[in-house]
Amino acid sequence: MGKRAPTSYPKRTPQQWREIKEQACSRFAQGERIADIAAALHVSYEAVRVWRGKWEQGGSEAACAQAPLGAKPRLSPAQLKELAQALLRGPAHWGYQTELWTLERIAALIKQRFGVSYHPSHVFRVLRAMGWSCQKPARKAKERDETAIARWLAKDWPRPQKGAQANGATVIFIDETGFSQRPNVRRTWAPEGHTPEFKEHFNWQRLSALGAIAWRPGEAKTRLLLSPQPGSIATPQVVEFLRNLRRHVAGRVLILWDRLGGHRSKLTKAHVTAQARWLTVQYLPAYAPELNPLEYLWAALKGKDVANYSPDSIHELDQHLRRSARRARSRALRLRFRPTVWPK
Repeated sequence: MGKRAPTSYPKRTPQQWREIKEQACSRFAQGERIADIAAALHVSYEAVRVWRGKWEQGGSEAACAQAPLGAKPRLSPAQLKELAQALLRGPAHWGYQTELWTLERIAALIKQRFGVSYHPSHVFRVLRAMGWSCQKPARKAKERDETAIARWLAKDWPRPQKGAQANGATVIFIDETGFSQRPNVRRTWAPEGHTPEFKEHFNWQRLSALGAIAWRPGEAKTRLLLSPQPGSIATPQVVEFLRNLRRHVAGRVLILWDRLGGHRSKLTKAHVTAQARWLTVQYLPAYAPELNPLEYLWAALKGKDVANYSPDSIHELDQHLRRSARRARSRALRLRFRPTVWPK
């Protein structure tokens, strides 16, 4: 006769275990047998036997008492809170030349502030218990003027919105970006131990794109206009894009763009002045790409549609980009203004 397979029991939380022990104590008082209690509560015979012994010695409190789980934490909750505040000050505050928190540096900080020595591998568990994770920082220019950006959001942005809505004008954000035959390479799935190979052209060419998102205040949907072209974007391409823009958008237009050289050149300013009857231009604050919704579209295209894509020619890249843009036009989430998320 073979051995009897061990019985498996469901996992319980500490609160559920206490409730089970309380039920067992009630059954002890009624004189029920250990085997019957174990079967009724779906626990092992040995567990009920141990509870019975504690109950006989100290009553229900002794039987239901929860033994401490694991070793006592070496850092108290107050110390963990203090550690989080110290880490938020940044590595430079603690004498490091780079803004890079490593496990070794954090272990040294814990030793310095609390006198507790941790191996770097255990620091990882401490950080995870604090709700921290290893993340790639978002880049921001040191030249940013946060006061000017806040002022633009509070004063300069609401005014053109109201004016455009009153005049029936279209607000258009314009931006440029670049694509190449050597795209961003992103992680992909592959068998363990077999690194996938990505073949690309080392004699690569570049494709630039001028894009515009057109929006009428008071309306939810937007329009996307895209003009890919070989080479880089300079003043002639910007002026030509403005001329073509008139064929697609009727009525008055307010353009919002950054302070790129092609946007501030004499030729561009002369064209804007000549078209002042229908065209107005306003500059976004410097070093604030997040204020232009096209930046999010570029990130979406490069992060998914064009990532790990190696075309054989610049023409093939152009066609792929146009197809991606057509798909983006149908993705309402990418081309829809959300005032609760995007600056009002």
